[in-house]
Amino acid sequence: MKKILIIEDEQELCDSIAEILKFEGYAPFQSENGHNGLRLANKLSPDLILCDIVMPDLDGYEVLKRFRNEQKRKLVPFIFITALNERKNYRQGMEMGADDYLTKPFTRKELLNAISSRIEKYSNLEEYVGRKIYETERDIENRISILKDEVNEKSKYINRINAQKEHLGNCLQKKEQELMQEALTVINTNNTISNLKSLIQAKLKNDNLTAGQKKLLAELKIKVCKKNILCNNWLRFQLKFNQAHPDFLSNLTAKYSGFTQYELVFLSATYTGLTTSQMAELLNISEDSVRKSRYRIKKKMGLSREDDFLKIVHSFN
Repeated sequence: MKKILIIEDEQELCDSIAEILKFEGYAPFQSENGHNGLRLANKLSPDLILCDIVMPDLDGYEVLKRFRNEQKRKLVPFIFITALNERKNYRQGMEMGADDYLTKPFTRKELLNAISSRIEKYSNLEEYVGRKIYETERDIENRISILKDEVNEKSKYINRINAQKEHLGNCLQKKEQELMQEALTVINTNNTISNLKSLIQAKLKNDNLTAGQKKLLAELKIKVCKKNILCNNWLRFQLKFNQAHPDFLSNLTAKYSGFTQYELVFLSATYTGLTTSQMAELLNISEDSVRKSRYRIKKKMGLSREDDFLKIVHSFN
């Protein structure tokens, strides 16, 4: 049952309208002034309002203005009842948001037609708005669902990338450990060779040795001193280094050409963070020779004394 609020200070007219509406199956509610009408409108949430324009305490225009401000979320048709038939009054009400006018005196048919047409129009409008809201909500839900799927897919992709990154990090760490172990192996090998040379040299000074023994020791010393033993150690170190840092030498030689094998090993060893003492043992040279080699390589690269050599070497990986 549709609720209709009648705001009319002429009691006889208000009762007549209420009687007609009740007979037609509506639920009429009456108010004799604008203030009480607004109170009832907020309390009842009527489906339509019939309101007189000229009233002593609060005219119909003010009632319409306040009602629209207070009922912004609800679509309620508002029809003026007035004895005024001037066009300026009609336009003023319509511009303020009125839906229709009933000019006194009006017939039963005019009243019911105005009410039914406006209720039907607003009902269709509410249905249309409700359908659009539903469609919009469904569209938003679908978009959210799609976005969630995309986020989940991207999260899985990121997780895979992180897993691969972690795996590569572990592999790199392992290669770094192997590289350092290889460097230490080369250092130990060089130390062993150096100790062996010293031992042979001491044995050669023994006057009790036979000529054959001295000859054998001399040949052994020559073999120990051959550079190919050290060179092979360098190559093993360089091979391990290239496995751990495959782009280092290509990036380095792309900018600086003409490095010798020794200098490439020197730069690789520098990258690993070996100390001057460790590099001396690795390359089987003195610490002073390491410093001189570093100076020559910096000069070949066009670096000044103030340039951070280690930082520049690290920039090639």
